[in-house]
Amino acid sequence: MRSFLLQNLHYDAVQREYIWRIPLQYLKDNLEKVLSEKSVQGESKFKGPTLFISGGKSSYLSPDKHEEVKIAFPQSTIEVLPTAGHYPHFEATEEFLALLDNFLNKNYPY
Repeated sequence: MRSFLLQNLHYDAVQREYIWRIPLQYLKDNLEKVLSEKSVQGESKFKGPTLFISGGKSSYLSPDKHEEVKIAFPQSTIEVLPTAGHYPHFEATEEFLALLDNFLNKNYPY
């Protein structure tokens, strides 16, 4: 877990300090909006092609949540890698990359 979190920490040689790559201030300022029911109820949608890859052994994106995903991301595809847990990109790398490659070639060709 520590290694995963540290991937988002970057040393800025000019400022001589560590900074987060993720927009923490934005998330802090907009957390209520991001977590509001409006986004889940379909009032805020991303209409482009979107791929969700879930590990079958993880409850993070369990089948009972797929309908909510489809409401917020109507063009989404949800793939489940049965042998993977919470980190499918690490636990089932070949399968993960094959799904990602197929999705990108289909929806975002060169």
